[in-house]
Amino acid sequence: MAIMANCILTDDYAPKAKDRGDTVLCFHYGQSNSGVAPSGPVIDVRTRWDHKVLTFDDVFRETVGGTRGFLGHPPVTKAERLIPARDEATGVQSIVRATGQAFLQRCEGVRPDVLVRTAGIGGQGFVDKNGIHRYADNGEKSHVYVNLIAAIQHGAALSEARGRPASKIFIAFSHGENDRTMSGAAYEEHLLALMADIEADLSELDLPIHWFLDQPAGTGAPGTGNNWPNRLAVRALCDRRIDCTFVGPRYQFPFYTHEDGFQDPIHTSSLGKVLLGEVFGSAMAAVDRGDEWKPVAVTSAQRDAEQIMLQFSGPVTLVPEILPRQPEEVGILHGFYAPRTRVTRVSLSGPDRVLVETEDPAREICYAFRGSDKIIRNGTVDHVDAYALGRGDLVEADPFDSLLLPGRVQHKFVAGFQVIFDADGRPRTG
Repeated sequence: MAIMANCILTDDYAPKAKDRGDTVLCFHYGQSNSGVAPSGPVIDVRTRWDHKVLTFDDVFRETVGGTRGFLGHPPVTKAERLIPARDEATGVQSIVRATGQAFLQRCEGVRPDVLVRTAGIGGQGFVDKNGIHRYADNGEKSHVYVNLIAAIQHGAALSEARGRPASKIFIAFSHGENDRTMSGAAYEEHLLALMADIEADLSELDLPIHWFLDQPAGTGAPGTGNNWPNRLAVRALCDRRIDCTFVGPRYQFPFYTHEDGFQDPIHTSSLGKVLLGEVFGSAMAAVDRGDEWKPVAVTSAQRDAEQIMLQFSGPVTLVPEILPRQPEEVGILHGFYAPRTRVTRVSLSGPDRVLVETEDPAREICYAFRGSDKIIRNGTVDHVDAYALGRGDLVEADPFDSLLLPGRVQHKFVAGFQVIFDADGRPRTG
């Protein structure tokens, strides 16, 4: 048994290489899709750096604490040391453990320790009964918010005590479902207020904070879809802040299918959590070494009668064999949808251009961005499957091999977007 200050490690996890001597505090915040919701059997991913992916030793009754956090409730135990992170301790797959694992796998040279914790709560907006920022009834900071701040502070203290002081704070943020009806401007205002309060309440730690935001998947059938303004707002915010990285969309990750066959229409499966965690961790590793993580985006659009030419910031391609096909009779092809008309053809027109053809001149073109009302026909809806309604087949041209699930390839799917044309056919991107 190898014993390190405040952290007991078995010989299997004893360090085999020099480390950086610091600890990265990696927390996942938001609502249920930040990793707190049950998602089926835990996938026990193992990597050579697992001895450096740590969490708190505060698991209570095998349900809360550890990587899962306390779901907005006052902690019933107080951590005394840091231990290797294991999702099996609570029986719920986290995203943040896979994030820490992928971060270390993608690091170059000597590696830090990573303290991981999910601090979110299910079913809450920014301001709600137990909102992720404030209570709706009195406007005070909620307990789930207080838990996040206290856990980060305590994590920094435990890291200092074991001789590997915290060097930075990485916060992954997955949210949007409960505030899906907000305007993009209102959602951004709430998010900026939350970020400002967190940064202020952690200022005494004197540590840099970097934010990592994903784009919500939305719902599957027969839910509301995902034409939510906040899905566009998160990317726009990241484009304007150097301390905020947009990691990509979630629509390509499968939802949880229950043992009785019930298809969850909104919560990510254990497999999806591992894959999403790898994306977060890969983005964090890029930022840690001073590189950019910049998913491809639409840079311009040109409409000429029934043809729309979309220019992207990097090479893209179509992979129709990855996600389940959707009925084409509704006029949606490869995830492209044009209200009031039909998409008839989608093709590549160069390494970084996509040509979309429609029956009539389109007033707008959407990709992986549509509501459930768009698919209702003759009183029925699309076949229920394990993926978001608003999904598509457009990916960046450079997939990567998963380091957490050997043999699996991760495609970097293009985030959902909307381009609206004025009466003269001039576009503005949403």
